[in-house]
Amino acid sequence: MYDRLSEHASHATAPGFQLLAPEGLGRIGPFLSEKYLKAWLEEAVKFLVHGGVIFMGHFEKVDPPFLLEKADFLEQAARWRELYLCGNDDHQAT
Repeated sequence: MYDRLSEHASHATAPGFQLLAPEGLGRIGPFLSEKYLKAWLEEAVKFLVHGGVIFMGHFEKVDPPFLLEKADFLEQAARWRELYLCGNDDHQAT
């Protein structure tokens, strides 16, 4: 995934130029591309949930109300993972 994102978003490569020239002609300045935005958001969500789990690991001693929130987050993250990351074809991220 890192190679793909690097090639299309952060390094000067032929496929990356598609972001600057979405219709074959170069464009300067920001432009909205729902296709690229959707792809970026789908990848970002995968890493944000994982990042949240890692971040919570840095706080071992927390008050009981926060432990309940932590447990709820982990439960919801596990359900989300099953739906969207484990190849369940019945549920597609939109």
